[in-house]
Amino acid sequence: MSTLEQFKRWFVEPIAMLNDERDYGTAVALIAFPLLDRYLQGKSGARTERDKSKAMAALLDVIPELQDERTAKEFWDAYRNGLLHNVTIKTAGYGLTHDTSIVEKQHNMFWLNPKLFAERVLARIQGDFQAYKEGSDHPLPSVKVYGTIVSTTQANEFGGSVYPMTITIGTSAR
Repeated sequence: MSTLEQFKRWFVEPIAMLNDERDYGTAVALIAFPLLDRYLQGKSGARTERDKSKAMAALLDVIPELQDERTAKEFWDAYRNGLLHNVTIKTAGYGLTHDTSIVEKQHNMFWLNPKLFAERVLARIQGDFQAYKEGSDHPLPSVKVYGTIVSTTQANEFGGSVYPMTITIGTSAR
């Protein structure tokens, strides 16, 4: 399975299921922000605080509704930093709702629509998956079979060699 196929199975499909339920907006945002963060790093080359302007320019490219770098920084700090560091929105006057466009400022409130946000993030990443892959010094995860299914033997390619493997569910080798 390619890394793009894994990405779809691990993130696109689960987010689509969560997006069907309005009460899951916080969870959707919690998944989408680190994906966007990695993408922005890959797209802009920004890896340090000194590179923040490059990252904000890339963010504005993804969400032009933010309109300027100052608003983009405020958005990033309130939502991304708040959600990923404290599992809450960091700044008063910011909220999540399914009843606006992707981002919207109304009176003294700034609103993020988590469903539309996640859909935009996922579409952008799928359209430029190379930037997402390059967004970290850490490689994308891969899944290796650990153990086997009872009475099933299958050939598994591991480290360039192919060998039969038997898995017993519910036990671990120690």
